[in-house]
Parts: sequence; C-alpha cells; structure tokens
Amino acid sequence: PIALDQSITVIGSHGVEMSVSDLLFDCGAELKKLKAKLIDQFADSLDLEIKRLSLAVHYREHKDPQGLLQELNQVAKDFSDTFRVQEGLMVFEFVPKKINKSLAINYLTHKFLDYLPVYFGDDLTDCFAFNRINEINGLSVQIGDRIESQAEYGLDSVEDLYALIAA
Repeated sequence: PIALDQSITVIGSHGVEMSVSDLLFDCGAELKKLKAKLIDQFADSLDLEIKRLSLAVHYREHKDPQGLLQELNQVAKDFSDTFRVQEGLMVFEFVPKKINKSLAINYLTHKFLDYLPVYFGDDLTDCFAFNRINEINGLSVQIGDRIESQAEYGLDSVEDLYALIAA
C-alpha cells in the first residue's frame, strides 16, 4: 500500500470506500459466495475483477457477449438482496445495493462546505453523481455522448476537458 498525505481523500468503488472512514458497508461474505458461483458456473471463461466490495465481469473479449449477459442477469437474481447490477462499457458489475457515486458527493460536500461541487463523468455509473450534483446546485458535466444523463453541461471529449482546465 502507498502511504498518502492525510490531507488527501481517496474515494473508490463508487463512493463506498473512503480513506478517511474506511468501509461504510461490508458485504464480504456475500461477495465470496458470488465469486464462487461465477467461477463454478463459468470456469475460466470470465475476466473477473474482484474489488474490495464489488465484482466486475469484463466481457470485451468474450465469444458470446449477449449470451453471457443473459446468464449473468440470471445469477444477479440470486444475489439481488445484496447486490444491484451496474453495466458499463463492456462490463457487468455487481455492486452493493444503495452504493453509488452520490455517496462520495455527499461526503465531500459536507467536508468542504465552501466549495462549488463540480463533477465530470462519461459512464452510466456517473449518472447517480450527476443527479446528486444537480440537486445541490453544483456543476455536472458529461464527457462525450455515449450515455444519456441529466448532466447540465457537456464536453465532446477528454481532450476538451484538458483544454478547459488548462485555459
């Protein structure tokens, strides 16, 4: 592990892991069951990314992505009490229910009261944050057009974001 300056706040796993408060939610036992089920059912044909509190199935290289998605949705039903499904670009992720990026927004806006919250995002997982930012009168900016969201502003590309920041 890398030791970070205590003034740095690190937030991961869609807002559920925060360096300042460690875990806000623990679903380790169910995550182990889910991992075992996926390995048992699909053997070595999956590209699994096991995170601290979630599990992502990357399927960019899978020979039958549509068939795999149908099977993953069936597995998801067995774990629907604990996890919700979050789909991204060629990824199917099992995430603890009630956990999303708006949790991080809530934490940061309470910690830094005098700042205007600004959120940039380009994925379906960012929609929670866009909505929360809009509720608290922050600035929500979608990068690209591959998703539909409630972001109030948009930029065409990451390069446009870099140009904006550098200006």
